[in-house]
Formats: sequence, C-alpha cells, structure tokens
Amino acid sequence: MRLERISLSELVPPSHPVRANIDDAGLEELALDIRRAGVKVPLLVKPADGRYEVIYGHRRLLAANQAQLAAVPCLVWEPEDGDPVQFKLHENLHREDLNPVEEAVFYAELFAEMGNDVDRVCESVRQNRAYVEGRLALLSGDPRVLECLSRGEISLGVASQLNRVKREDHRLYLLEWAIRHGATVATVSAWVVSYNARADFETSLPPAGEPAKPAELVKQEPLKCFICGSDEDPYEFEFHYIHRSCRRRVEAETRRRAGESGAA
Repeated sequence: MRLERISLSELVPPSHPVRANIDDAGLEELALDIRRAGVKVPLLVKPADGRYEVIYGHRRLLAANQAQLAAVPCLVWEPEDGDPVQFKLHENLHREDLNPVEEAVFYAELFAEMGNDVDRVCESVRQNRAYVEGRLALLSGDPRVLECLSRGEISLGVASQLNRVKREDHRLYLLEWAIRHGATVATVSAWVVSYNARADFETSLPPAGEPAKPAELVKQEPLKCFICGSDEDPYEFEFHYIHRSCRRRVEAETRRRAGESGAA
C-alpha cells in the first residue's frame, strides 16, 4: 500500500456507498475544516478502470469536492495488501453514527461480496442472524418506508411493522398516520393485525393517488363496532371470527335489552 496525493478528477465514489443519507450541515462543517487544514486522514482507494474507486472516505471525498481542493492524500490498495472488505469493516464497525438504513446498505454490500452468505456477514460484523436479516429486510420492503426511516421520521421497529402490511394503500395511510402522530411499535403492530385482517376479506384493487386522509378513510370504508355501533377510535378495533348463527343471537339479545331499557 502506498500513500499518494491524487487529483479529485481521478477519484470515483464507492460503488456501494455505506452512507445512505449525508447530513448537509455536517458535510458543510467538514468542508470548512478541510478548507482550513486539508484532509487529515487519507482516503483508501483502489485502481479501477484507469481511475481510483474510494473504498472508504466517501464523506471526505464529498467534503473535499465542496472545499474545491485539487487533490487529496490517498492510500492506494493493491492486491497483495489483502481483502479491502476488511478495511471497510474496520472503519464501519468502530463508527457509532450509522443509522439502520446505512447499516442495511453496508450489510447488503458485504452480503454480495461474501457470496450471499448471511452467516459470514454475521460473523464479520459480530451480530446475530436476526439483527443482520432484519436490516437486510429493510431494503426489500417499501421504499417509502425506507426513506422515512432514513430521515428519522419513524423508528426501525415501526418501519419493520409497516413493511408487514399487505395492501399498499393501507401501508401508506398507516405510514402517514405514524409520522404525524408518533405511533409506537406496539400501536403500529396492532394496526398491522387489524388492517391485514381487513385485507383478507377485501378483493378490490387499492385506490390510485395519494393515501387516504383519516376523514376520507372513514367515509370510504366505514367500520363500526359490532357491539356498540360506534365508528369512533377505529384503531382500537379487533377482528374476531363469529358464526352467523351466533351473531344473530347476539343481535337478538341486544335488541331485547334495548327494548327492556326503553320500556323502563
């Protein structure tokens, strides 16, 4: 491995950047620091098609471009230096600011580089299988859920629950509601059970356009409590199987008690 100053025009970003969401304010602060003192920690790069691909140091590359530097110090990786994945592992395992989406992107890259072997990834990042697979599952879920998680508008647990919603229109509606009201994982989990139960009995296609607002949802798909007949607090509803004959008995008993109450 050799240390060189390499022109920014010769550097290309990582093919799979770990950082999914670069904070503009933090990047500007780093660019100001680089403008004053230069790049203090060299980037790790490897030769690629006549140029150099960044293995780690993507954020420093962006800041150096913003600071309008001509060249930056780089450690040039060569085949005899070993596996470049290990350098990336070393940098990212010691960082505490990776959010779940950035972790997911990082694990997906390792997964591809390690022959689609989840166990190897788990061993490399020192995490259990459920943890790694949970992060990878984010990338195969709804991209709008992933985007909101990346921006910090919902938590990892809420995102995981929303990706379990069967119908897209239901998922988008619940995503909007969760962001607006800061729903907990337990609350969203209950919504998922309720809405998936509804989806099992609804065969119509999801409506096109924007997700339904609360008032519109009630107007288009009214739900009422079987016992009290109220449509208030629909997110408190639970779904239960009941025989038609049993339902008729309950309805008859309800009418009988209402009649006795009226007579009194």
